[in-house]
Amino acid sequence: LNFSGGMKTLVNQTEQPFARSLVMCDVPLVEGNYTGSRWCGDRLKVLEEGFHISAKGQAQENFAMLCSLAFVGVCIGAFGRKFTVLVGLGGTLTSVALFVVASSSIETGRLLFSIGQGLQGLYPVEYIFGIVVLDLATQQGGDGEATYAIKFYEAVLGVGLWFGLGYMVQFAELTEYGRLWSAILALNIGMFTLAFFAYPETKPKAEKEEAKTHFVMKVVDEVKSYGDLLQDNRCLRFLFNNITRNFMNGFAPVVLPLQLMAYHGWSQPGCVTYGLGFLLAGICFGGLLEKFIQRFGYHDVYCGCIFWFILGNNAGMMLLAPYSDKLAIGITFLSLPLSGFFPLMEFVDSRFCEPEQMHRFKSVQWVMGYFQGIFMLPIYSWFFKADATTYFSRMGPNVCGIVCCLLNVVSVFAGIYHIETPTGPEGFGMTLRQMDAIRDKDQKLWAMLSAAAAKRAAEAQEKAKDKKEEPSDGAAPEAPPAPEPVVSEEVWKDSGLRAAFGDKELAECGGPMWVVDQWSGLIRALNWSPKAGKELVENLDKAMASVSAWAGEEVSQPAPSKDEKKKN
Repeated sequence: LNFSGGMKTLVNQTEQPFARSLVMCDVPLVEGNYTGSRWCGDRLKVLEEGFHISAKGQAQENFAMLCSLAFVGVCIGAFGRKFTVLVGLGGTLTSVALFVVASSSIETGRLLFSIGQGLQGLYPVEYIFGIVVLDLATQQGGDGEATYAIKFYEAVLGVGLWFGLGYMVQFAELTEYGRLWSAILALNIGMFTLAFFAYPETKPKAEKEEAKTHFVMKVVDEVKSYGDLLQDNRCLRFLFNNITRNFMNGFAPVVLPLQLMAYHGWSQPGCVTYGLGFLLAGICFGGLLEKFIQRFGYHDVYCGCIFWFILGNNAGMMLLAPYSDKLAIGITFLSLPLSGFFPLMEFVDSRFCEPEQMHRFKSVQWVMGYFQGIFMLPIYSWFFKADATTYFSRMGPNVCGIVCCLLNVVSVFAGIYHIETPTGPEGFGMTLRQMDAIRDKDQKLWAMLSAAAAKRAAEAQEKAKDKKEEPSDGAAPEAPPAPEPVVSEEVWKDSGLRAAFGDKELAECGGPMWVVDQWSGLIRALNWSPKAGKELVENLDKAMASVSAWAGEEVSQPAPSKDEKKKN
């Protein structure tokens, strides 16, 4: 999936430069003045018209993706993830095969290229990737927070790799692509074969059981479920939040580089280098967010990041970009210490409702995303004026972005922060407070268990010291006893932990446990859905009460003195 997404990144990176190369005008070329087109010497005209061409092409691509996504969305629910991946890879494989023929055929090249682009619409890899990660993050016993963190870093590394390859392709200035497409075709054949034999089905078991009907009924039931979903108040709030988020996030990767080139004299390689450096720097700073969470908690850190990224980073960058490139770029780099926020945001989004509903929420979210893509970039391109000379005349697309930032803040805190439902309050505010409660109780419980383990270790050490004082009759001294685990089978049963966590055996929960990471892994695995999270909070309360009573009894019985031990 990541390889397929990387190929798309490579294509998208070269899309705008290619669109600029198609611009024609009457201004002659000047030697040494790179404009981006060999048919036009007016650099500003090339930037503006190239953006219009690229935006129209992107709109057409999103329209094709939207049409295919309805088919893919039904298939992924009715027939499973593996079947959908194979269909998508088959479309991509056929598409690349057509590109190989198109690269050597002048007469049919453009037609085959257009058909190939349409076939790529069968494989909306971002959507499928999102569904598969959601499957893994919400499966019982899985670690959802860690899954999204791994997905984020893996995606950033993948983008960095493909971004670098795209950077090299732009400097290679290829004119014959037959060999390149042939190599990509071979890789696609290998991927399809590997997926056919080795790709695991990640569809939840509950969905598999529901799908044991005729395939026609599967499709009908799946389509009906989406109709019911659009009547859900939570879904509408979630979608509005994502619509404003998509518009807001679409500014930086597309409009900002154009403004840097048009208004501040940046070169195309300079913009690519900035983007690549920013992504790689984000990896280095990703772990800092955990330090903030340990100090301030999930709720406060999440809300602070929302305000900073929306109003400080995004809106601030949009306000400054037409005026100063240094200030606009500087404010984006100030957000690097919080770059670990994005996997946390995806994890919190995945807990907006129960997993079986969230899969459909995500499907509708991607449908709306592709629908937005039809007109989002054309709107930005319509407001963009490359030859604008005043601050306010340059602010057209920026105003659109700032309005979306403000709407997104409203949709976050007035729309999805707190939602009253017949089953009780929901929303990401409740999710974050639940995560803080689990983290707090988890740490307190481990501290109690560690204190009890330290007491047992001290008693064992005291016994060993007493043995050394007794005559040994010339026998070799015994080796010191090995350290006992903090949570052993005996502790698991006697302290009430087993009863509190559903009578599970310690081996099922990853025990025995010596270190806090083992314990935290168990707690994260038990917190695999919103409902499971509520049960976990109750179970932690029971566990704390039982461990407190068990540890208190131990403390209330003082250890015998040395004289008493010798007497005994």
